[in-house]
Amino acid sequence: MKSKNGLKRKSMLKNQDLAFVELQKQKVNNLSEYTIQFYKVSCRTFSKFVNLEELKVFNVTRDLIDDYILFLRDTGGKRMLL
Repeated sequence: MKSKNGLKRKSMLKNQDLAFVELQKQKVNNLSEYTIQFYKVSCRTFSKFVNLEELKVFNVTRDLIDDYILFLRDTGGKRMLL
């Protein structure tokens, strides 16, 4: 899909598999395996709440974040809140 200025709009994540590959590359940035694993679990949990393939950056609003926090609380994901 193209925006008004003719540039292609990017999805939040290309797809989950690619996101996990990109997370693995974070070892170069000296992130621990536990941190990378936490990011993977966080991505999976967020993908249960919203379709990452269709999410656009400009759609990430305070309301979306608040709804996600409520989703985590309702599904027992409180431990993931920082």
